[in-house]
Amino acid sequence: MATFLTRNLKSKMTAGERRFYDLLAQHLNDDYLIWYNLPLQGNYRRYPDYLIFHPKYGLLSIEIKDWAMKALKKLKGHHQLTLDFGQGESTYDSPLEQARSSLFPLINKLKEDPLLLQTEGVYKGKLIIPWGYGAVMTNWEYQKITDVARGAIETLFPRKTTFYKEDILEGNLSQTEFIEKLHGLFPYQFNYPITFEQATRIRARIFPEFIVNADQQVFF
Repeated sequence: MATFLTRNLKSKMTAGERRFYDLLAQHLNDDYLIWYNLPLQGNYRRYPDYLIFHPKYGLLSIEIKDWAMKALKKLKGHHQLTLDFGQGESTYDSPLEQARSSLFPLINKLKEDPLLLQTEGVYKGKLIIPWGYGAVMTNWEYQKITDVARGAIETLFPRKTTFYKEDILEGNLSQTEFIEKLHGLFPYQFNYPITFEQATRIRARIFPEFIVNADQQVFF
């Protein structure tokens, strides 16, 4: 079972967040560290619905929406859309854009640590781990999107980076298929592991908890 590092999880979740929690708990092993609704410091506090870290695969930000398809009124470019929940139309950043932007404060914080940067090759100066983001649309059935609308919707909700309703219904995806789709959110992979110290530093910067390494150095 995945390792959840946020207390009192389910009491605060929407129905869609609980459903995705169950899939993460069921399909991922305890090497996956998961935070729910964790504030990441930036110009203002942003809260990814789920932040997932694995020392081998990298860091993911997941945004979950329980929107009904009928609330969608208009797509605006590649990053915004207009929705109406019964109180008039409003414009929102897309879930993928929310997931991406909520991760930036943490990425910038990690880049401040020289031990978390690549030291050679084409990725020199970049983070030692891949990072990515995805959206979960708990009430949108991909198969019900018409051929006419599908192309437009996929500009904001690509199949590769979006979990639709079919993807999160119990039994629809096997454990292998679920993990493959989750890992597909990463734009690339590195073929070498990070060290325990590097993993500890990343974890300490995700959440300001005290972690002591073998040399009694404290990260917080």
